[in-house]
This record gives sequence, structure tokens and C-alpha cells, in this order.
Amino acid sequence: MEQSKSAIKYGIVIGSVLIGYFLIIRSLGLAEVYWLRLINGIILGYGIYYAIKKNKEYLNNHINYFDGIGLGIKSGLVATGIFVTFLAIYMYHIDTGFSERLMTKLGWNINNPEKILLVTIFMEGIASTVILSLTFMQLFKTSWNIEEK
Repeated sequence: MEQSKSAIKYGIVIGSVLIGYFLIIRSLGLAEVYWLRLINGIILGYGIYYAIKKNKEYLNNHINYFDGIGLGIKSGLVATGIFVTFLAIYMYHIDTGFSERLMTKLGWNINNPEKILLVTIFMEGIASTVILSLTFMQLFKTSWNIEEK
């Protein structure tokens, strides 16, 4: 499996699950409960973990450290891009008052709350992606430790 195709495939799946989760909490009236976005990190983390794990299995349990990190980062970037694009469409065209309601709950009174939210979510997604990819590759890398006999 080529790494770019794999990253796009898993990124689309992760992004779709993030959108599905958002729509579920929105339908339950919980979209303005900002701490629920922590579950976004869990979804992103599981998706990156699964992408690296499946790629390692495909390569007969021999994955290059930097290729694994790259796969995780690319998958996370695709997922983050898809999710931020969806949120931009949602905030600008579907529920135009969403960002203002959320900012009011946070106690912020700012202009262009949509832009602030989109940039914040994008930065959180990138930071989480890099940290999770580096962390998971510690689990998947081949150890160079010498075993005692």
C-alpha cells in the first residue's frame, strides 16, 4: 500500500468520523459544550494509531520510523483539513450564529469569531497530529536493544 494513498484513505475516514461526531452532538444540542471537543482528540488519535498499525502489518511488521511518522502526520492533516472545511461551511452557511453562541459561552466578545475558531481548530489538529504520530511511533518502532541470553 502506497503511503500517500493510505494517508488519504485514513485521513478521509478520520475526518468523516469527526464530522459524524460533531453532527451527533449538534443533534443532541451539545455542540456549544466546548470540552466535548476532547473526544475529537481521541478520534484523531485512534485513527492515526490504526493507520500506522495497519501500514506496519501490511509491511510485515517492518515499518520505517520516519515513514510511520509521515503517515500519521499526513493522515492527521487530511482529517484536520476535511473537518475544518466542514466547520467553515457549517459556520458560514448552515448555522451562522453557532460561533457567536460558543464565544458567548466562553465569555469572549470578539469580531469574526468564525475565523478565530477555524484557526484554533486547525492549529489544535496539527499540534495533536504531530504529537500523536511521534508518540505512537514509539510503540511501533523496532527496538535496537540487545536481548540478554
